[in-house]
Amino acid sequence: MGKRRIFRKILAVCLCLAALFVTACGDKDTNENSGGEQAKTTSKAQIKIATKNTPEQNVLAHLAKNLIEQKTELNAEVVYYDDSTSASLLERMENNDIQIFFDYSGSLAVNALEMEREDINPPTLLQDVQNTLNKKHGVSVSEEIGYSSTTALYMSIARRTELNSPSTLSEIAKMSPDLTIAMNEGFYTRIDCFEALCKQYGMEFKEAKAMDEERGFRALMEGDIDLYIADSVSPYLSLLDVKQLVDDQYFFLPQTTCCLVSQKALDKYPELEPALKNMEGLINTSRMSLMIRRIYWEGNDVDEYLYTYLRANNLI
Repeated sequence: MGKRRIFRKILAVCLCLAALFVTACGDKDTNENSGGEQAKTTSKAQIKIATKNTPEQNVLAHLAKNLIEQKTELNAEVVYYDDSTSASLLERMENNDIQIFFDYSGSLAVNALEMEREDINPPTLLQDVQNTLNKKHGVSVSEEIGYSSTTALYMSIARRTELNSPSTLSEIAKMSPDLTIAMNEGFYTRIDCFEALCKQYGMEFKEAKAMDEERGFRALMEGDIDLYIADSVSPYLSLLDVKQLVDDQYFFLPQTTCCLVSQKALDKYPELEPALKNMEGLINTSRMSLMIRRIYWEGNDVDEYLYTYLRANNLI
């Protein structure tokens, strides 16, 4: 009898433990399932916007982020890639690591699509890039954001007036023997930059110098040089009375700024297209120069500044 009692006690303990185990497992499954359902109903889709991590690219990415989050139910994240190329960002898009990035028609043509320079028709370059990326890569490319991000030759407005207001590089070429020009060291020393520019336009400057941007624009305004070569969206454009001259022979490939969106993302989230449509024609060269100056020189918060800009333009 003692053995039977012991056996019954052991059996009862085992049954209790088994019941507790089943209950615990059931609670765990219930909690996990309910948590999953809750996450499913409250989470928003995450749209990743890539940037090459330059001031200009970051401004564009944060503008898109503001538009997406204010005009849709989607979340957007800006992802920074240092030293990225058009080709590497396109590859990330095809791998679905990112859904949006901003780029330039010339860079896309040469770097991402590997088009030969002699096969490029500058006036139709953006359209050609749009068609090729859509057909071969399933990527939608917007119309121009409103400006070309390229290299530009600057002249002070006062000096330009003295010279009867030349507007093109071809006009400057005729005057070049009487003019002094400056640029950064990299552009000055590379044979495919300054030397090639002079060869294409037949320029023979009185003097050419290497200067960093700050010193170069100061020299330009003080009349020590006649021309300075710099980025077309340099903050100095919005700060000083300077004028960019037209590259009428297309030495620099057109770099029309545009927005690239994965077609998969557009199909899945159709609300993206009308939200991003607001980017087209939104920013001209002077405006981008000013935005970079306000944010990166004067220290304004990028999201707050751009949110205010979009509100002021009745876009959000």
